[in-house]
Amino acid sequence: MSYANRSRLNYFLKAALLMVPLLATQYHAWSWILEMVLLLIVFLHGKESGARLTGILTVLGYSAAAVVAVNNASFDQIGFVPLAGVLFLWIQNKISVKDALFWSITLTVLISALPTIGIVKEALTPAKVDEVVAMTMQSYEQNGNIHILEEKGISKEVLEGYVKKVISLYYQILPAAAGVIGMLEFVFIYTLYRRLLMANSWEGKVKTPFTRWRMPWYAIWGVNAGLGLYLIGDSFSTWAVWKIVGMNILSIYAVLGFIFGFSCLAYLLQRPKTPRFLIFIVIIGGAIYLPFTLTVLIFIGIFDIVFNLRRIPEGKEGEAK
Repeated sequence: MSYANRSRLNYFLKAALLMVPLLATQYHAWSWILEMVLLLIVFLHGKESGARLTGILTVLGYSAAAVVAVNNASFDQIGFVPLAGVLFLWIQNKISVKDALFWSITLTVLISALPTIGIVKEALTPAKVDEVVAMTMQSYEQNGNIHILEEKGISKEVLEGYVKKVISLYYQILPAAAGVIGMLEFVFIYTLYRRLLMANSWEGKVKTPFTRWRMPWYAIWGVNAGLGLYLIGDSFSTWAVWKIVGMNILSIYAVLGFIFGFSCLAYLLQRPKTPRFLIFIVIIGGAIYLPFTLTVLIFIGIFDIVFNLRRIPEGKEGEAK
């Protein structure tokens, strides 16, 4: 890209950082797509103009959006994931990129999950749960599903109890679902950003293939915290809210465990010494026993945090970009 084109792009990125949050809030246009586009703009501007100016412009843009949101009661619509991109730009040169990604993704999960707490608190009141259950049962009855299930020996009372449990579970893990969506947004845009750098010769080859992805060793404390909070909340009824918090933390780590467990599996299958018949058995067996396979991959990904199952040298991990 020529100097003139890069200069024009830089001016456009600056204007976007200032105006996109404001206009999106003013016209109620926030969406996950717009959030991802703004995150990409944060990364690209950070590459061109540095983390300091990018952070200032992003904060100014969000501050203006917050003022508008107070006036039109749309604060809960604002997407804050791009702020995690600012954090990444600030710390990527101070610590390893692997650690910078971990803390940026942690912030992404938090700012994605926190806005759902009010929804969960309201939805889990007994009156609200009963209302949703009644609406669901009415819908089933109108569609004739209850009659079909009763013919199969499932009574309406049993079905209603099952629906109530599913609805309660759905709202309990809603923060985790929002956090996972935010995390996937961040990872997708970061990967796209790296590819754009390579395509435009702004930076060299990506140093860390998927088969060598690892979480930092201290990430295991998140698992410990989630498990501890779940057990405390499950043991003491007065602290039941901590059970929900623990469930959400463990749900997020289950997704992370699956991703990194799949990375370990890909590493094993890619090794030249791995027999072809073993690869065939793993693929066919994994497809047939899918729930079991998913569970195994989750545990492999979690254990890899502590035991470094692939024996990846720590020094080389820190170089990954």
